Amino acid sequence: MSQQHDESTPRLGPFELGELVGTGGMGQVWRARHVGEGREVAIKVMRRAQLDTERFREAFQREVRAVARLNHPGVVRVFDSGEVPSGLERSSGGRLVEGCAYLAMDLAVGTLERTDVSHFGWERRRGILIALLDALAHAHARGVIHRDLKPANVLWVPDVGGPPRLKLSDFGLAFALHDDALLRRGVRERRVAGTPRFMAPEQITGRWRDQGPWTDLYALGCLAYWLLGQPAFAGTRAEDVLRDQLQKPHPPLEPSVEVPEGLQGWLDGLLAKKPTRRYQRAADAAHDLRQLYLTAPSRQEAIGSADPGSTPFNAAEEGASREVITLALPAEGEPTLSLERRRGAMSVGLIGAVEGSEMWARPASDLHPAPPPRTWQTPQTLASDGQLLGVGLGLFGLRSLPLVGRQGERDQLWQALLDVHQTGRPRLALVRGEVGVGASRLAQWLAERAHETGAAEVLQASHSPTGGLTDGVARMVGNYLRCTGLSRDEIALRVGQLFDDRAAPGLMTHNLDAAGSRDKAELVELLAPACDPDFRDDALALRLVRPSERHMTWRRLLERLTARRPVLLVLDDVQWGSATLSFVRHLLNEQAHGGLPVLIVATLREGEEARTRPVGEQLRDLLRFERAWQLGLAPLARADHERLIEEMLGLEHGLAEQVAERTAGNPLFALQLVGDWVERGVLEVGPRGFELRAGTASDLPDDIHQVLRQRVEELVGVAAVASHQLEGPAGRFGGSERARRALELAAALGRDVEERPWQRACELAECVPPPALLGLMEVRHLIERNPTGWSFVHGALRETLEKMARDAGRWQSHHRAAAAMLAESGAHPGAPTARRGYHLLEAGLAPEALEPLWQGARLAVDTLALHEGLKIAERFERALRAAGVGADDPRQAELHMLRALAHLRLGEMEAAAGALERARIFVETLEAAHHPDAPLQRAEHTYLTGVLAQLTGDPGRGRELAARASKVFERVGHPDGLARALYLQAESMCWLGEDALALPIYGRAEAIFASLNDGRGVAKSKMGVGNLEMRHGDFGRGQALIEETIAAFQTMGDTYATAMAYSNLGEGLRAHGKPGQAMALCEQGLEMMRRAGLFEASIELNLCCAALALGDMDRAARALKELQPRVIDMGSEGLLGVIYASWLPIYASRGQWTRWARSAEKARAHLERQPIHDADLAWTFELAAALARRAGRLPEARQALRSAIA
Repeated sequence: MSQQHDESTPRLGPFELGELVGTGGMGQVWRARHVGEGREVAIKVMRRAQLDTERFREAFQREVRAVARLNHPGVVRVFDSGEVPSGLERSSGGRLVEGCAYLAMDLAVGTLERTDVSHFGWERRRGILIALLDALAHAHARGVIHRDLKPANVLWVPDVGGPPRLKLSDFGLAFALHDDALLRRGVRERRVAGTPRFMAPEQITGRWRDQGPWTDLYALGCLAYWLLGQPAFAGTRAEDVLRDQLQKPHPPLEPSVEVPEGLQGWLDGLLAKKPTRRYQRAADAAHDLRQLYLTAPSRQEAIGSADPGSTPFNAAEEGASREVITLALPAEGEPTLSLERRRGAMSVGLIGAVEGSEMWARPASDLHPAPPPRTWQTPQTLASDGQLLGVGLGLFGLRSLPLVGRQGERDQLWQALLDVHQTGRPRLALVRGEVGVGASRLAQWLAERAHETGAAEVLQASHSPTGGLTDGVARMVGNYLRCTGLSRDEIALRVGQLFDDRAAPGLMTHNLDAAGSRDKAELVELLAPACDPDFRDDALALRLVRPSERHMTWRRLLERLTARRPVLLVLDDVQWGSATLSFVRHLLNEQAHGGLPVLIVATLREGEEARTRPVGEQLRDLLRFERAWQLGLAPLARADHERLIEEMLGLEHGLAEQVAERTAGNPLFALQLVGDWVERGVLEVGPRGFELRAGTASDLPDDIHQVLRQRVEELVGVAAVASHQLEGPAGRFGGSERARRALELAAALGRDVEERPWQRACELAECVPPPALLGLMEVRHLIERNPTGWSFVHGALRETLEKMARDAGRWQSHHRAAAAMLAESGAHPGAPTARRGYHLLEAGLAPEALEPLWQGARLAVDTLALHEGLKIAERFERALRAAGVGADDPRQAELHMLRALAHLRLGEMEAAAGALERARIFVETLEAAHHPDAPLQRAEHTYLTGVLAQLTGDPGRGRELAARASKVFERVGHPDGLARALYLQAESMCWLGEDALALPIYGRAEAIFASLNDGRGVAKSKMGVGNLEMRHGDFGRGQALIEETIAAFQTMGDTYATAMAYSNLGEGLRAHGKPGQAMALCEQGLEMMRRAGLFEASIELNLCCAALALGDMDRAARALKELQPRVIDMGSEGLLGVIYASWLPIYASRGQWTRWARSAEKARAHLERQPIHDADLAWTFELAAALARRAGRLPEARQALRSAIA
């Protein structure tokens, strides 16, 4: 921003400089006066010695970013920022240096440190602490941790029409919880800074991943000790204080005033050495503090203090234990104290862990979360002191704007959060709106408000069109656990620490038992999936490939979090997150999994779900749940929109009205329009606010994309100038054209851009981006950095770049470059073939896209990433159409059969039947055309139809279709299909009681699977043989075979198959007269299934049979009660008949003959409609007959025997 000044009076923009009032570690503080309004402010300026020091420059900018995002009466207000202009160095007598950054903010009249608090009673001191907690809660909810809270950084600032107000200041050591620079630092910061008397142990040792709100709360505890009359740690040397902070318990408080009973316990909750033993939120600590009253307040409460304004402001600090020090930390090892001063810094040697005694600490279970407030609104509206005329250009884009309007929507969301808290049940709010109307902003507001009030634990996920490392649930959890940027081994170590309650707090609850090794291993596997060699080396093999297994792992984490307070999941742009929506369905399905106190707020771009059929179907399915609802956002009301524009920048009223009129209630449109003016420097200060400079075109853009296009053009122009200055003319294109094309290519890669692949694609497209481009975009708040690259802040910008590229005829060439880049990494099996296929499709190369898209879809379905597979299949279908592939091409039938397979594995039987019906049409077309692949396609279709029949409880039809498919597979020479069909045929025969016929078919399938090196197929077939041998042949051989398959499935990490093997082994042992062992094995298999979120009726039925054999009718009844509603949902007539038959022995043992009669009739009806011939079913009827005969009920006994024989 350009600056003008009078040579005789030093000026920084609209501020006239006065005297120098203070000098501190982060710079000089000047008194200044706003020229137009006469208001006094403080201007903080970097010193000459700091200008060329990157660490100081970063810290200064960090303070600017941190304070700009805060808007709270208890936090110092920032008016503007910029750099000292040329010429001012001379007029200031050399005290200001050209190019130094400055910050204009509230002018303080004193500090808490210099205030005489001796006349303050308990209530006033408590009021100070509550005010600071309120300010900290606001900062923490916005991801800002102060890290230097102390009395010297608490200022008295004049308030409008009242006495001075306390405000928190000096955020020079603050960091944002999601700072990408920190994410690249690994486990520990190499240099840390802070004030020894107020530093938490995790800050001293540089473990930034363990720092959070609790770090500032520790400092507040130290400040509370100081405020009440004594320091928590009273050493005179910094080394002594740091050692005490790490190793010694804080002493009992000896207050200088009367304090209420219970205060020491509250302080203990702030000053525990372990972060997990402290208060986790400022709201929690404030709630408990408000409960501490004096029974009879002393007369001190009425005595006022000295006027803070009488104490001159001075930023300098004195005393070794109060100064900000820097600790240089080595890269390896754990912290132990070995301090050494050198050149103003201190070195800490890190050799072994130091843990203070926790015997004196308040138990963490005593620190309860604050109850959620009944309303989201603050108790009182604090008067604003207005906006200074002509300031704020330097902060535009950095300042956090308050959410205006949306009262009704906010009320709905807050009431939903309260409902989740009260009922312990999940809810879903699907917030939808046009681009720019504020759906994401509304969700972010709820996240911040829930965090600062302590109403919820907040986790947030984002999604993009092409997917990426920053997408979805795994990245959301990784960010929450502070695992992002760590290696797999480091993640495993951190997760182990979190589960064992030895490290970072707020992540795991304290009142649940420690999780087992499998819990930890599963979470690590989802955060950082291992490669195959890892599985061979690991003692515990894990392959969490089934969606339900992944869902249960995430769920177990949420169970731990919700044990203390509800969880708020904010899921942005779910139109691109089919896998995330699958997890949402899991959470809402209370009947299957139980309820959790989780509020899910998902944002959706209006109309986007129509573009992706699977996502649209998922959303419609979710909205069928009772506790899900849609919240549609209309454009902002005119009055609210005008108020928002006024908050952005002090525009002249007429200009603000023009902006409101043109942007029509779209906040993002208004923000980008004003941002464009700021960047182009066309605003100047007028008598009533900022106005357009004379000669500037007054025509306003028609829509958000037009204004974003203007911003891009301005950006690439500046980048071109910087590029020319740095490197001179280079390449095929000039600097601006290279920048433009590089951004368009990034848009082709998606909302989240990995930097290395993007740079390589740009090289292939001959548009290497200018070095200054990303920095300029970050300054303009158009992108956000992350550990692997960067993301567009607004999806609308990515769409604008796409429009620009399409209009210029470059969109397809960008996708060709992206595809070429991905092809270079395509030599290894993990190459992103589906993404390459997508780029080829968008490049207009549909024929070339077909093969990689098909491979990607098959891989996704084979590895049970089923929703992803369906999404890729839809792109494959688009490619078929674009390539002009006709109905007589086998790929048309293969597409729909792949969809059918995905739906079968998802348990979506109706969708599978629909896909098979569409596939049938294409198969018949192939047969009519006498296509050579027609027999193979017919065989595959017949096989899948048989699988559907088997899964829907019709084994007779399943056997028939499997036999037909196996004949065709054998005739056309397709061994894989033949082995699958034979296995299905044998399984169906077992259900029909044709065990003798099934045995050789299992053996034949096993031999074919072995020839194909299909270990899973071999193990499944062996299990079938083992079942039959245990039941009818060599029991010992059968038991050995099943135990062999258990070991094989465990090695594969296949939970489902392992559980089935346990159940089958139990079934054989029960039939061999060992029901106790059978029960134990079935319980083990059932627990494995439940843990993985899986369901298999046969395991539940085997457990029921084992309980019946033991005479444990109550256990059998519990199993049937759990199983019956799920089988009803499945719609399987035969299985339902088995369940009703299984009730007969229970009713006979209880003498409930009326219920017997009803169940017997229902069993007969269902089994007539869908017969099942199974040895266990016959055994159940025989047991029922025996019990009835023993009770003297011969008619019932004869009825049961007839059913057994049938």
